Amino acid sequence: MFSKRTLKKVLPEPVANKLIALAKRIYPGRTALRYSRYYHRYRLNPHMVFYEAHGGAGMVCNPYALFLAFLQRPDFREYHHIWAIEDEEELLLLQAEYAAYPNVRFVRKNSKQYLRAITEAKYLINNTSFSSYFAKKPGQVFIDTWHSITVKTLGFDVPDGRISSGNMLRNLLMADYILSANRFTTKVFRESYKLDGLYEGMILETGHPRNDLVVGSARETVLRKLAARGVSVDPNKKIILYAPTWRGTSFSNPTVDIDKYTSFVETVMRRIDTAQYQILVKPHQAVYKHLSAEEKASGKYVPRSIDANALLSAVDLLVSDYSSIYFDFMLTERPILFYIPDLERYNEYRGLYFTTDDLPGPATDSAEQIADWICSIGKVQADYRARYQETKAWACEFDDGQVSKRVLEVVFDGAAHGNQITDFRTPKKKVLFYAGALDVNGVTSSALSLLRKVDYEKFDFSMIVFNAQKKPVMESILKIDPHVRVFNRCGAAAATLSEDFRDQMVRKGGLCGWRKKVFPKSLYQREFVRCFGNVHFDYVVDFSGYGVFFPFLMMQAEGAKRMIWQHNDLYHDMQNADKRKLKNYRSNKISLEGLVSLYPYFDKVVSCSRSVMRLNRENLSTPETYAKFTYATNTMDPARILGAIGDPLLTLDGTDYIPIREPLGGGALKLTLYPDYQRQHLPDASDGAVFVTMGRLSPEKNHENLIRAFQRVCQTHPESRLYIIGDGMLRTRLRRLCDRLGLSDRVIFTGNLSNPFAIMRRCDCFVFPSRYEGQGLVVLEARILGLPLLVSNFSVVEDVCVPDGQLVVGMEEDDLYEGLCAYFRGEVPRDYQFDVEKYNRKAYAEFEHLFLS
Repeated sequence: MFSKRTLKKVLPEPVANKLIALAKRIYPGRTALRYSRYYHRYRLNPHMVFYEAHGGAGMVCNPYALFLAFLQRPDFREYHHIWAIEDEEELLLLQAEYAAYPNVRFVRKNSKQYLRAITEAKYLINNTSFSSYFAKKPGQVFIDTWHSITVKTLGFDVPDGRISSGNMLRNLLMADYILSANRFTTKVFRESYKLDGLYEGMILETGHPRNDLVVGSARETVLRKLAARGVSVDPNKKIILYAPTWRGTSFSNPTVDIDKYTSFVETVMRRIDTAQYQILVKPHQAVYKHLSAEEKASGKYVPRSIDANALLSAVDLLVSDYSSIYFDFMLTERPILFYIPDLERYNEYRGLYFTTDDLPGPATDSAEQIADWICSIGKVQADYRARYQETKAWACEFDDGQVSKRVLEVVFDGAAHGNQITDFRTPKKKVLFYAGALDVNGVTSSALSLLRKVDYEKFDFSMIVFNAQKKPVMESILKIDPHVRVFNRCGAAAATLSEDFRDQMVRKGGLCGWRKKVFPKSLYQREFVRCFGNVHFDYVVDFSGYGVFFPFLMMQAEGAKRMIWQHNDLYHDMQNADKRKLKNYRSNKISLEGLVSLYPYFDKVVSCSRSVMRLNRENLSTPETYAKFTYATNTMDPARILGAIGDPLLTLDGTDYIPIREPLGGGALKLTLYPDYQRQHLPDASDGAVFVTMGRLSPEKNHENLIRAFQRVCQTHPESRLYIIGDGMLRTRLRRLCDRLGLSDRVIFTGNLSNPFAIMRRCDCFVFPSRYEGQGLVVLEARILGLPLLVSNFSVVEDVCVPDGQLVVGMEEDDLYEGLCAYFRGEVPRDYQFDVEKYNRKAYAEFEHLFLS
């Protein structure tokens, strides 16, 4: 880590000034940058405890209950207690309240003092998750208290959970202790977040500390705190609390509809005895943050800085919906009503673990009905007494008012209270898998197919993904086999200026020569913990094989066997001058030398076929790495291909369309009609010969020669069509070529399609003109569809050939022209045998052998 002073000492002043200016431009006040500096600067203080609840909402929930219990311990004054508070006014109120305690401090969320505290405190107590830049330091003890008995589905049980669970999953895996209210919550943790097989900490099943406050808080204290924060309550009236949960698909950006709260309250107040009752509204923590300043100051809404469980002790009747607050309220034995105006829609995009038949009170979508039940609450309570007691028995099993005391004794004294669950190990081999950016390409298809073939009785697969907000990536993520634990990498690596500078040096050149000495190992070690917590993998697999960031990351997996893939004739691909001079060629411009420099750090260098292995071993191996080169043939997914061609046609105005369904996340689907009204009709053999090719629009795919050859064919077969499926860096150039050759109405560029097979199966012949390939997986996909195949004689073409199953021609324009003409002469084989199941058994056996040999 270099300071300004150090840079000016070791570098010429103009160079140092440029670096400092660059840092200021790139990192203007970056919290993550400061965090990474403090991570190195401050040593752990074994007598410091840090508390955070709901992102700095206040002294609330389980962390607050633990703090109050700590206050009663004789060793309380031996520790420094630091609270994260987001709101400045709330911070000042708390400072005044705890002025008599010199060992209790309050810091603003994400301030310098906050960042110092989370890098210095040995004990970290949080009820949700730390920000994406956080990585637990060696020696820190992280207690994730959680904050509810969930009604809503969590983790991978949520429709888009593979995308939305990233930060929560990594926080749970960093935690030394996860607090669980009961057996049901423990089961949800283990299954919905897929902790089984990977988690290395302890689930402490002993109740919720915050429920100590439900049974132990004084009504007068609660009302006084409300008044201090602008909420006036009549002490002589009964309190009805309306506490709805948040809605929407994003916790950080929930749907906020205050008018609905107001309408509900006004409707109920018109129909009940207002001399007897008053109504308070407690918006969810996520919603309260988004209220306007005027709404917060109105006194109508309970601030998020008021502890909900202490508040419940003063509440006489609760109205809620999917909020887990009702479980805690059952400790009071007071009545609960459920106002649920959007049950069907909510269950559709979020999911629920319980039905209305499971609730300990009546449910309705009518505010008027809620009011009527309040007017006859005694009868309602009697009707639901049995179900109420049944639910309370399992939900509040451990809530005896002493939960906080027990938790502190386990963590700080090593006591053996509660159910201490640590049996997360399984005999399965733990594999961390990376498959690249998951854009629409052959590597993604191969990875998705492979993950559907894995024997999950033997293997526990975790997969790291990124850029999940991009539509093609999201679609790929939602196609990943559900057995796989998906780590959606959120945020970026938090690097010091020195680490970032050294990282840029090795990103292009790898670990060649002097770069080994500047490799920022501390950055990647910290990033591994940030991404995956405290876990250990048996194997790490870079299935992408391009770039250095993720290989560098996987090299930090202690004790794991490492594999890196080669999906191409890498020597020719990386040296392709036509490709590399393109302005938008690869965002990750690593040199071939840099990529090869990583191979000594991996146990196996795996090509996608035997022929590709021979090429790569000949061109890229060294005496040190020669024996590491091996292969595992790509698998196929015939069910996906054959299932996709069954999509029904839709005919509008005499034109056929294919409805293509695209997942958007959150359970939503987009329906696209291909083609639209302005585009060509779907391929139809009655129109003449319809050729199709599929692949990335890049130089090695040789589309230009195919287009020129096709233009010559059209002179004798003018009704012919050529469909080019795919997208890429040459899209504009190839379209212009078609315009110049007069082919605009004969060559159809479809772009990337979520279902290309529905188009392909309506074509007459598949053409594959590539100059070089890894395996040419798309040829095998066309073979599953039974298409006649015209393929170029690229270096490993034998990997996709079957006896009498294709016509192989050269790569040049004349060769491809002769091949297209051969189709019209009936010389491209139509009837051939391809046993895809036999192929897959062999391919998967090769893959599994990598882990057993």
